[in-house]
Amino acid sequence: MKRFRDPVFALIVYGIGLIIISFGYYFIPNDLKNIVNYISITGTFSSVYGILVAYAQIMSVRETAENTKLKIEKSNKRVMKILSVSDLSKAIKIIPEIQNYLSADKDESALMRLKDLKGILLNLKFIKDIEELTSDEKFVDALNELSIHSANLSKAMMGTKTGLNKSKIISDLDNIENQLNEFEGYLKYGNYD
Repeated sequence: MKRFRDPVFALIVYGIGLIIISFGYYFIPNDLKNIVNYISITGTFSSVYGILVAYAQIMSVRETAENTKLKIEKSNKRVMKILSVSDLSKAIKIIPEIQNYLSADKDESALMRLKDLKGILLNLKFIKDIEELTSDEKFVDALNELSIHSANLSKAMMGTKTGLNKSKIISDLDNIENQLNEFEGYLKYGNYD
């Protein structure tokens, strides 16, 4: 049926069919040989042939639509992967910034960037195409640690918490950065697609 997509091939087959019908017309009894019967036979052949060609074209359009749909889905998945890698890279770059703010006792800036980091990671969590990666225990633990450190830093700034261990936060951020680098590498170079 795929060959019927080619108009030259379809025309050749139609021409051969007309020749066969014309040749077969001479084998019918003489009393049935008239122009009306010839037109009737060729008309019937043309109708049946037209239906077959139309069916082949419909199947072709359907196949093309399905292929297009698959390619669009694949492209969307690729775009989401690229956006995810971009967001991860952004998150990884924020971590040293937070650590520097904490070391310089700029708690307000550190808290803002911690919340930015948490927001990026939360957004990644809801991308369906990378769900298997974001539902990983390490990723969930990283989000929980960020929430805890963010809350503790906020309480320390308001004065409701004393004894904030910034070196622990910095150490945990190093671990989170390593996990995010692994995650990014897996998205970039792993067998994920």
